[in-house]
Amino acid sequence: MILRVQGQMKLFRNMPQMANPKWRAIDAETDRIEESKFRPIYPATAKLTSDVIQRVIEDHLQSALPAIHEWFPSRSSTNTS
Repeated sequence: MILRVQGQMKLFRNMPQMANPKWRAIDAETDRIEESKFRPIYPATAKLTSDVIQRVIEDHLQSALPAIHEWFPSRSSTNTS
C-alpha cells in the first residue's frame, strides 16, 4: 500500500514523527507532489480549521494584493552595476 501523508513533523527521542497525520491511499502511478503544492498549516481552533483558513486566504488574496504597499525595492532597482 502506498500512502500520501501530511501533517506537522516533530522529533521525539531523535526520531521523526507526525502527530495526528492526515493520510490516504494512492496508486503507484499517482504523480509526485511538487514543492509548489505544499501548503502551510496555520494555527487553528476546533471551529476554524487550517483548511478553512487556507480557503479564505485563497478566495481573497488576489483582491487584497493591490492594497498592499511593497516597501522592499525591486531587484532591478537594487542592481547598481
